[in-house]
Amino acid sequence: MISLALVLLTYPETTHADSLTGRLGFSPTSKIVIIHADDMGLVHSANQASIDTMAYGLIRSGSVMMPCGSTQEVSDYFKKNPQADIGVHTTLTSEWDHYRWGPLSPPLSVRSLVDYDHFFYDDILPLVFNAQGEDTEQELEAQVQAALNLGIHPTHLDTHMGAVFVKEDLFYAYLRVALKYHLPPMFPKWTQDLKEQYGLISGVLDILGADKMLAHAEKLGFLPVDHLILPLEESSFEKRKLIYENILRNLKNGVTLIITHPAYADGEFKEKIISSDENTIVRDYDAEIFQDRDTNGNPLPVKTMKNLVESLDIHLIGWKEIQKIYPWDKIRTHAWPHLAD
Repeated sequence: MISLALVLLTYPETTHADSLTGRLGFSPTSKIVIIHADDMGLVHSANQASIDTMAYGLIRSGSVMMPCGSTQEVSDYFKKNPQADIGVHTTLTSEWDHYRWGPLSPPLSVRSLVDYDHFFYDDILPLVFNAQGEDTEQELEAQVQAALNLGIHPTHLDTHMGAVFVKEDLFYAYLRVALKYHLPPMFPKWTQDLKEQYGLISGVLDILGADKMLAHAEKLGFLPVDHLILPLEESSFEKRKLIYENILRNLKNGVTLIITHPAYADGEFKEKIISSDENTIVRDYDAEIFQDRDTNGNPLPVKTMKNLVESLDIHLIGWKEIQKIYPWDKIRTHAWPHLAD
């Protein structure tokens, strides 16, 4: 396999006109934000919370985990709301103790992706040691095809638990499927802010070569988001709300992706997702915060988040806008072996 370092410097620096911000028609000093809902398809309560927050208007996009058990509900929603901005949340891990899922491909045909029970691995590390690019490509394509077969027209690809960023072969597969189906692949610029946000995790990814890999994808013509923010868990509703408010007040120039995980902390969620109470509560907080509701689900008298967004000089977009301007004809497929058919 060709080393990324050999080709990383063979192209000129990206100009503003070629950047994601420029292609969207914004100036270099514009602040553009996608507020996104992960983990649709996981359970009904995640679907309903994501749908409700998107209807409210602050969260502009979501993505669905096709191997999970509640994807038909997402399909039904999309058929009634074909303007909905929903991508495929490519899934290669199954992290919960008592609610497991496996590949949509026959398990024995993607053996490097599954454990002895034919479920996905429960963490990222086994992927580093076991996952093969061919198996990954087959499974990611199966997930896209499953969405299409359900009548969902995806707007983009993104990644559950960042799984595709841990190994070159997995990232190759991710970009290959994105290119084949013309679905913008979510990946971030590997900035110092991102490294500081994720601490030890970013250090491990650096060791695995994620910095060179992501930079090379940009050199090939794929468009990264400038800033990726996934707020860490916070047990207090007010503190978590303040975190989001501070993020919006302190946006940097360019396109920022804010990832949320809305889900109502009802009996179904707690029954299936046996996890810490904090994880459950945080998801419920995301659902309420981005509908301007209190912790009991009651509308707030002052629409704090919506008013804040409207008061700031920021531009809310979704992945549909990115899909429309994506420069597929500019992707330099010749420079990355096995990227093009």
